[in-house]
Amino acid sequence: MVISRLIRCLVLIVAFWSGVEVTAQCISFARNIARPQLEPFTHDGNFNATYMEEGESAELYKTFFEGEEYRLVVSAVESLPELHIQVLDEHRHVVFDNKNYENAQVWDFTAETTGTMIVFVRVPDRGMETITGGCVALLFGVKSSGGSRRR
Repeated sequence: MVISRLIRCLVLIVAFWSGVEVTAQCISFARNIARPQLEPFTHDGNFNATYMEEGESAELYKTFFEGEEYRLVVSAVESLPELHIQVLDEHRHVVFDNKNYENAQVWDFTAETTGTMIVFVRVPDRGMETITGGCVALLFGVKSSGGSRRR
C-alpha cells in the first residue's frame, strides 16, 4: 500500500517536472524563434507558447485598440505541419484566415474598432500512424508611433 502510493507520487512528480520543462522549452522557442519575426513592431511582452500535437486546436482571446497597427506571428517547430490560423471577431465571424493567404504565419493589420478578437490555431492531422507534437507560439507586436492615434 505504501509502495503503491510512493510510486503514484513519483509518477506525478515526474509528469509535473516534464510539463515544466516542456513549457520552458516552448517559452524559449517563442523568445528566440518567433519574437524576431515581430520586427519592426514592438513585442507586447506576452509569450503565448504551448506544446501542441497534430489534430489539436487552441483559442487565444486578445484585446485590440482602434487605429493601432498590429502584427500577429504564429510560429511552430519544423516537425509540425503548416498551421491553420483564423482571427475571429466577438461574434465569431472570420476576419482573417491564413488559408486565403498561402498559409501565412504572419499577419499585419490595423484594428478597425476596439474590442476582443479570438485567434484560433489548429495543427492539422496528417493521418499518420505516429502523431507529431511540438511547440507553437503566438506573439503580438504593436507598431510604435510618435503620438497617440486613438480618437
